[in-house]
Amino acid sequence: MKRNRCKWTVNTMEHVNNSSDCSEELDCNMNDTQKGEFDTVVILRLFTAGLSILGAFSIVGSAICKKTACNPKVHPIFVLSIVDVMLSLLWMSGSVLWLTGGAAKQNSSRVGCFAISLTTISLQCVAMNVTLIYALLAYFSIKQRDFSSVYVMQWRPVSVHIWHPVRSFIAYSTAWLLPMTLIVIPFGVLSQKYQLVRKANMCSCWCLPFYGNVLPRPPIGYHIGSGGQYLDQLHYFITSYSVLLAANYLVVFSCMVVIYYKVFHRIKNMILQQGQVSTA
Repeated sequence: MKRNRCKWTVNTMEHVNNSSDCSEELDCNMNDTQKGEFDTVVILRLFTAGLSILGAFSIVGSAICKKTACNPKVHPIFVLSIVDVMLSLLWMSGSVLWLTGGAAKQNSSRVGCFAISLTTISLQCVAMNVTLIYALLAYFSIKQRDFSSVYVMQWRPVSVHIWHPVRSFIAYSTAWLLPMTLIVIPFGVLSQKYQLVRKANMCSCWCLPFYGNVLPRPPIGYHIGSGGQYLDQLHYFITSYSVLLAANYLVVFSCMVVIYYKVFHRIKNMILQQGQVSTA
């Protein structure tokens, strides 16, 4: 593997951009053993993504064929399945490019791979947000059940107030558009300024769909103030979006834990009420 010969200025305001030095001379920083380990992970990802597509697509197809996609009881799992299918397809695409190494051979494939990785990151956030909406609706559905339905498994229809079209539209629009707006648009615009595609580490060119591999890595020994304005701006940019994604995952995960705790607490109370009625 060739070493990265991109030149960085020190104590200057601009980044030296020499296309002859930076076009294809990118190092993945992996030995053969490490690459073999990643190959194994990618094959497993490819297999699990295929299983996910089969399961999620069966739900989507069933809802469409039976014309129940807009049914309040079906719509949340229908939307979640669509996100699952899209995310799994992106995982499969990235895995295939990693195994073939096609993106490392030509710059045009690298551009497409950068787009795939960026969209994968956004859809991962969308999937988390949609899952949170699904959990909220499941909680409200459980909350409306009486204790007698615990054993007969008769679900009451979800309240009209919960499934109000305007609220549903706002919730799902936010879940979809917020990650796309905060990730895809800034990355798409700033990738031209920072030339992220050309300077990205070769590992990202093979479409490992991880956030950290989409961005170029600063030179070894870099610290704020040592590499000029360009590297400092890039450092702040990477840090800001890392914090943004971490905050999204943390908030969603925390909300999910609280919701599931409330769901189990509600079910426990209904079972206790059923036991009290039975012994009365």
